[in-house]
Amino acid sequence: MLNSNNINNCDIEMDNNTTSNYYNNNNNGDSDNSSTEGAENNLINQKESNNVVLNMSSNIDKELGISKRFDETMFYFNRLLDIITNEGSNSLNQSINSNILISSGIYNKYNDFNGQSIQNYIDDSFLKEGSETNSVDEEMLTTSVKTPLRNGSEYNDDSLNNNKDIFNIISKLKSETKESLVHLRFKANKDLEISISKEKKPIIIDQIIEFHFENFTNNCYDEIINRFQFQFPNVIDTIKIMRTIPGAKSRAEPAPEEEDKTAKFTSNPENFTKFSMKEFATDSIKSFKIKMVLNYLFSMIQITKWVPKYQLKYIKDDVISSLTVGFMIVPQAMAYAILGGMPPIYGLYAAFIAPVMYGIFGTSNEVSVGPVAMVSLLIPSIISVPSTDPEFLLEVFCLSLLSGIVLIVIGVLRAGFIIENLLSNPILMGFIQAAAFLIVCSQIKNITKIPIPSNVSSLPEFVEAIAEHYKSIHGWTVLFGVSGLVFLIVFRIINNKIKFKVPIAVIILMLSTLISYLINSKSHGISIIGDVPSGLPSFKVPSLTFERAGRLIVGAFIISILGFVESISIAKKFSSIRKYSIDPSQELIALGMCNFVGSFFQACPSTGSFSRTAVNFQTNSRSRVCSIASGVIVACVLLFLTPIIKHTPLCILSAIVIAAAITLFEFKESYELLKSGELLGFIQLIFIFVLTLLFGSEIGIIVAFCVSILQIISHSARPKLVILGRLPGSILFRNIKHFPEAITNSSIKILRYDSRLTYYTVNHFRDALYELKKEDPEFELVQTIIFDMANVSSIDSTAIDVLHEIVDFYKSQNIKILWSDIRPHIQKVMFRCGFLKSMDNHHFFTTTHKALEYALSELQE
Repeated sequence: MLNSNNINNCDIEMDNNTTSNYYNNNNNGDSDNSSTEGAENNLINQKESNNVVLNMSSNIDKELGISKRFDETMFYFNRLLDIITNEGSNSLNQSINSNILISSGIYNKYNDFNGQSIQNYIDDSFLKEGSETNSVDEEMLTTSVKTPLRNGSEYNDDSLNNNKDIFNIISKLKSETKESLVHLRFKANKDLEISISKEKKPIIIDQIIEFHFENFTNNCYDEIINRFQFQFPNVIDTIKIMRTIPGAKSRAEPAPEEEDKTAKFTSNPENFTKFSMKEFATDSIKSFKIKMVLNYLFSMIQITKWVPKYQLKYIKDDVISSLTVGFMIVPQAMAYAILGGMPPIYGLYAAFIAPVMYGIFGTSNEVSVGPVAMVSLLIPSIISVPSTDPEFLLEVFCLSLLSGIVLIVIGVLRAGFIIENLLSNPILMGFIQAAAFLIVCSQIKNITKIPIPSNVSSLPEFVEAIAEHYKSIHGWTVLFGVSGLVFLIVFRIINNKIKFKVPIAVIILMLSTLISYLINSKSHGISIIGDVPSGLPSFKVPSLTFERAGRLIVGAFIISILGFVESISIAKKFSSIRKYSIDPSQELIALGMCNFVGSFFQACPSTGSFSRTAVNFQTNSRSRVCSIASGVIVACVLLFLTPIIKHTPLCILSAIVIAAAITLFEFKESYELLKSGELLGFIQLIFIFVLTLLFGSEIGIIVAFCVSILQIISHSARPKLVILGRLPGSILFRNIKHFPEAITNSSIKILRYDSRLTYYTVNHFRDALYELKKEDPEFELVQTIIFDMANVSSIDSTAIDVLHEIVDFYKSQNIKILWSDIRPHIQKVMFRCGFLKSMDNHHFFTTTHKALEYALSELQE
């Protein structure tokens, strides 16, 4: 008799060696099927050596892959064929219990079946009652095989004279079945690949895999049952009964199918507790540890992370890069300081402090931090006093301090991703190109000696000032400045075509300073820098007052965000090429420390530079040593070369600024924007460009931020409410506008809202629902609405109130509301706000498929 322990204690495991061994044994058995004993020994040895039964759970798929899962499924059904065709062995009878009952999709808790044990049922139906042996009666086998096969061929008594003929027939039938199973596998594998090829969400891919494997398993079972139902009716009937057990109701527990229909929440609402401020405060205090804070602060100091990993082979590239950028930043820093209305020395102070601080706190190996044209252009418009007023410099240092604080706070709050995406690319392109045009206009006064007031900031004001004072143009200054500008532009074009870059800005700065000294340019009316303080900057606390902070805080936010967007965009561009990651929040902290520390050493506001960062990349900068070394080079200039710098003509510095501003124009990219059909983006670009030219850079950047924020709010506050339908042959639900073949039901509407349900979206959600009722003529037939909440990531109390209103409205229309795929944290909010208590617990489901099944069953009733 069969041992029930084989059912209850059967281990379910599978490994690669087992599968391989099984197929080897199976192939050998097929070559000689005339001996039952040989087949029995193969299977008995297989069981004793591996004790394997197939595990068809989803974990196998995730761990071993789809191909492996197909192999294991085929292994199971090939073994099942062996069990059916070699049923005369004691071990085979035990295998029927363990292998048939414990298989894919079959319920394995067989405590009873209609009042009698499974073992007794098999004993009664499969074995002869009271038989001392487990072998099948030869007469029964012979009689069964006389029956016509599935393919229609018949075998008469003459062909069954002995057992060898019988087993040859069974072997042929078994071989045909295996061939059919292989074809089923090929078809299932192909269908599965097609189904998941266009899907990216892991959850949906898992559902597709489970659906196809369930169909494949059922098809294999049907194939075996259809082929052997006449030859081995008792065994096949047993298999059929075992497969129906999951749907049968047991006295011990409900059937899984019924349980699935009533399984609602992914989290149990009874486990939810009301929010307690006291408990929250207590838990927060208990979880707070000084060590965690110290570790967090220490993690901000990036130099402790990259220095231990530094390799000596990087030194050559880093030295070349730091020398190139170090000599490049000196003329640019002085030029941008003049652009900002400050003496050149304060640009050098920033070029010394900022790179050193960035090397300590930054995460990019290429970014070169220091004064830049965009930020310097905004400084005169942010500070209300004229640049000639002594208060101007004090406010510049306070502006740098506030900018540093703003950046550090945003970085500590880990909000870098928000600022990073605040300005869209078309809006940023429009502002940068307009600002570049204004930069060129602002340098006309130094390259021509036209007396343009320092408070002029818009194109109409520049045109008016130039038209009024054009007779003041100085010929020698124009000649000197234009000559330097031509050389800068020509050599920039040459540098783009050669491997080793010529530091043309440094060369022109040195040559022009030498020529200016030799010809005594001041006597020819050419303006020069004049006396420059020698030595490193001294420590001095900025005189920040509440009144001054109130005036400058808006400007500090503007230059902070603009500077960060400029820096992070170039940093991410080059880091993606070099295959390493940039931390936006840490970049905020790094740039904040540059300005915060710099404000105590009389440095103007700084950020990452497009041009210098590109040079760092081109010269193969390998680490942040380049940043620190370039700051050291500027320190050497401050210590030893300031007496020479005083002879540098201002028109040459203006030529350097103009040459840098020209590179900011992106005409080709702007045209590509229009050519690609992004009309809205191109309109935004033109709008910001014209607005910045007409009203100045400060107004332009404020409007740019406002347009971006309005665009974000418009898109996020008005997401789409879509109608879903079920894809044929699957349990997947898709937008019926994108998938017209999706199946729908006129009495059931499945709706999905692709956004958060919060105070700024829920009103649109309600309006869209009511508008759908008006626009859809079939809505009058609707009896049930299913809300698929899979894409709803958060909810608040305002949305809960509106949901109550929506439910009451549809209840008055005799329309039932069902909910599916609600996330656990949203369930918690619903429970705390009392929404779940007011709803029927049977109207919440874990999947949309289960909700649809429930709705259909309600319609049938």
